[in-house]
Amino acid sequence: MNINKRLLQYVKTMRPYIVVVALLSFLTAIFILLQSHYIALIINGAFLKHESLAYLMSPLLVLLLVIVGRAAVIWGTTAATNFVSTTVKGDMRLRLFRHILKLGPMYIKGERSGEIANTTTDGIEALDAYFIQYFPQVCATAVIPLVLLIVVFAIDPLSGIVLLITFPLLPIFMILIGKQANAMTERRWRQLSTLSAHFLDVLQGMTTLKLFGRTTRQRTTIRQISDRFGDATMSVLRVAFLSALVMELGATISNAIIAVEIGLRLLYGQIPFEQAFFVLLVTPEFYMPLRNLGTQFHNSMESAAGAQRIFDILETTTPHQATAEEGTQQTLQQTPPHTPPHTLPHTPQIVALHDIHYTYPDIDNKELSTASQGRKIAGVMVQAGEDELVTSREGPAPIQSLPRQTDQQSINEAPIAPTQQAALDGVSFELRRGQKIALIGKSGAGKSTIANLLLRFIEPDSGTLTVDGIPIQSFSAQDWRTLVAWQPQRPYLFNTTLADNIRLGHPEASQQEVEEAAKRADLHTFIQTLPRGYETVIGERGTRLSGGQLQRLSLARALLKKAPILVLDEATSTLDAESESQILKTINEIAHERIILIIAHRLNTISNADQILVMQEGQVIASGTHRTLLTQSPIYQELVKAYGEEEASI
Repeated sequence: MNINKRLLQYVKTMRPYIVVVALLSFLTAIFILLQSHYIALIINGAFLKHESLAYLMSPLLVLLLVIVGRAAVIWGTTAATNFVSTTVKGDMRLRLFRHILKLGPMYIKGERSGEIANTTTDGIEALDAYFIQYFPQVCATAVIPLVLLIVVFAIDPLSGIVLLITFPLLPIFMILIGKQANAMTERRWRQLSTLSAHFLDVLQGMTTLKLFGRTTRQRTTIRQISDRFGDATMSVLRVAFLSALVMELGATISNAIIAVEIGLRLLYGQIPFEQAFFVLLVTPEFYMPLRNLGTQFHNSMESAAGAQRIFDILETTTPHQATAEEGTQQTLQQTPPHTPPHTLPHTPQIVALHDIHYTYPDIDNKELSTASQGRKIAGVMVQAGEDELVTSREGPAPIQSLPRQTDQQSINEAPIAPTQQAALDGVSFELRRGQKIALIGKSGAGKSTIANLLLRFIEPDSGTLTVDGIPIQSFSAQDWRTLVAWQPQRPYLFNTTLADNIRLGHPEASQQEVEEAAKRADLHTFIQTLPRGYETVIGERGTRLSGGQLQRLSLARALLKKAPILVLDEATSTLDAESESQILKTINEIAHERIILIIAHRLNTISNADQILVMQEGQVIASGTHRTLLTQSPIYQELVKAYGEEEASI
């Protein structure tokens, strides 16, 4: 569908204001006619009829009121279009954020966060040019020339015919250059998005660039991208200036034709002066809306380029989306009338995976909705009406209040490892309440994909995932995630206080509960040494904390959630021996009341698990306790050897 039609679909939701803008355009035409009439009347009376000042005072006062009225109409049009633009932009931004959350981590991992951020900010703000400038000018061009043409035809048919013939020539030229201008503007927008994305990469990778001495190279790269953006901008401006020149030239020639034919007829007495002067005054106003439309047309191209990217995101769908995010409703519709709906178990006993197969889609293919992919990617949902915490891949939006029921992780934490090779190939095992189940294997074995499944970031290609015998697709992804707490391998922290970051797992938690969670994560002592304690702002992405402190804070967040299912992904990978011992003690203390899945490489973390699952190339190839596997699994023995004799001797 044409971009203009798509944008107008949003305006159609504001029908009263469309009517207001059209009515104001009609009033503008009326004021133009009145203004031209009284100016012609005054000039004719003053210079040809030599009327007295007293006689001319009344038309002068009326003319003044007409000018004020026309100014008021212009102000009203601006106010109405600003309101429409602000409303539509707010609605579109909210839809865009919600849709990105629905698309979830898989989509984010396939995009540059700088480009997404540019779309959600500059792309949406660029719509001002469309709704404040271009759209009202379209209304004015549709209404004002028509009203003026009708009146001119009634007064002077010959001049009306000239206007009718010359008017279509200008829009024909606009149409001819429209496609070229649109292509150039889209190219400029792509260059701007690339520049924004690369600049964000450089800022966030500043430490690495300094360390490897690559800052000079990046300055050169940014200069090259900036030059390409400048070239694209100049190409757009050249077309815009050429278009403006032709439009002005066409309007000027048309005005000249009217002036010549009226002048000749006036010279030969074929038309009264007042009538001729009125037509001369109306003629520039007749072409003015179209001339302005030509100018705003190029401004609207910028909006169209940004809108195209917005609609590309909004129209990106995933085949499973209705199932994953609205699974409860769909399941209820398919359930026979006599079958009671499934209730989400608050204390699940068994989570079972049976013959699970999954292959990651190619995230380089932006068309995630194509049938050829056929993959199921679950997104992150937030409850309608709640405050939404939105992040790009590298950075968060400013936090005003933390979500009430969101996950304890940001969407960029998902351990995505896309590949066309099967990530899971016939995986089956059970997670039971009161047991610690550990996953171990080389990188790429499928451990993080298991976490993705449990978090409903992805859905299996085949096989079943059940909780207490009920398929988890029977519940919405949002409801399901209330049962799961997760400490990700790469925790994401927000530029707010330590307390707020911990409370993300349970926003209504008291300060005492926050401190208790920090104690269990071996973080409380460190926080007490800070001047502001739990009110310390930790910086963007937690840059003021060490790697171990980041992990412990993430664990405190997961523990505070008090979810019956706890997934720990490399929970102790950056901790020292003392902190690791404290964390393992905490895990053992809560194990009897939760289902715990531990993903780890450090053998200290998994050696006392009730069951260890050894994964290789997407399959569980061995299972048992630490001691059993040491004697019976060559692969496990190799892993033990690789991870060090010191840890293996535990």
